[in-house]
Amino acid sequence: TSLALDSGWDLFVDASGNIATVGGIAAQVQDVACACRLFFGELWYDTTQGIPYLQRVLGKTPVPMSFVAAQLQGAGLSVPGVAGIQTNLSLAARELTGTITVTNQQGQTGTAVMSGGNQKPWYVTAVDPNDPGC
Repeated sequence: TSLALDSGWDLFVDASGNIATVGGIAAQVQDVACACRLFFGELWYDTTQGIPYLQRVLGKTPVPMSFVAAQLQGAGLSVPGVAGIQTNLSLAARELTGTITVTNQQGQTGTAVMSGGNQKPWYVTAVDPNDPGC
């Protein structure tokens, strides 16, 4: 179980007025999205975790898409209960977009979406196809 995040990547309350939570594959997809958003060195208690966005990705050209995919896969596989990560990435107009499909140890799948446009580049949101409210 994880704290649920809304589309603005913020906490919200449920119908009972409690901080909303999410479980199952939706929680794992959201946790993968969090891991993929984490900048290397940003995690207060373990600065060895994170994607080297500043050191190796942002503002560095050309960055092989295979390198970015491998970094996202590694971050996703660090989430407990995640058995597989598949990325489908696209780089256009200096924005990285795509999807990260998560498969857990029970064989359930969900997708995290990396979007550009009006969103921040590298913005990742968790989407569970079985839970449209997630």
